[in-house]
Amino acid sequence: MTARPFRSIASVLIQRTIVLAVLCMVVFFCVQSWLLRSEHQRQFEAVMSDVANTSVPLLAAALWDIETQAVQAQLQFIAKKPAIGFARLQAAGGQVFEAGNSELAQQEAIRSITIYAPHGTQALGVLHLSGNPQYLWQGLKAEALRILLGYSALTASICALIAFMLKQLLQKPLSTVAGFASELTPHQLTTPLRLNRAPPNPTAMRLTCWSKAWSSCRRPCTSTSTTLTIW
Repeated sequence: MTARPFRSIASVLIQRTIVLAVLCMVVFFCVQSWLLRSEHQRQFEAVMSDVANTSVPLLAAALWDIETQAVQAQLQFIAKKPAIGFARLQAAGGQVFEAGNSELAQQEAIRSITIYAPHGTQALGVLHLSGNPQYLWQGLKAEALRILLGYSALTASICALIAFMLKQLLQKPLSTVAGFASELTPHQLTTPLRLNRAPPNPTAMRLTCWSKAWSSCRRPCTSTSTTLTIW
C-alpha cells in the first residue's frame, strides 16, 4: 500500500480555502456577467429609444432638405454613443451614409428604423444600427478585475488568519511538547510539563471558587433531605 505524502494541517486548510474561494469567484462572476448583460441590453434599448425620438427627426429633416453634410454629422453623433458600434443610412434615392466602426459593416444590424418625411408618410430611408461588442466586453473585463482583486484580497486574508491561528494554537504547544519529550530521560519521567500560558483571569478564578464552594455546600443539604424523605 502506497503511503500518502505528509501534508500539514495548515497547507490542507489553505488549499481547500483557495479552492472554495475560486469556485465562489467563478459562480459570482457568472451571475454578475448575466446581470451585466441584462443591464447593457436595457441600456441599448434606451439608446434606441433616444435615437428614435431625437436623431431620427433631424435625419428626416436633413434628408428632406438634401443636406448630406448634416446627415453625415448626425450619423457621426449617433455612432459615438458607447452602445452603438456602427450606423448606416440607406436613403431612398440610393445614397449610403456610414459612420462608426467599419469592421461591423458586414454584421447584421440589430435594429432598423424607417425614416419618414417630416410632414407625410413618404419613406426617405432606413437607418441600420449595430451594437458595440467591445462595450459589453469592457464592462465584463472591469467586473472580472474587480471580482478577482476583491476575492484575492479576501482569500489572502483568510489564509493568513488560518496560518496565524494554527501557529498559535497548535504549532507552538506541540513544539513545546515535542521538545519536552525529546529531553526526557529514564530518571526524569515524573517531571511535569510546563506550558507557557497566559496568566489566568482573576475574575474567572473567583467565579470558579464560588461555584465549587456552592456545590460543596449543597451536597450535605441534598443528602440530608434525601434521608428525611426515606424515613
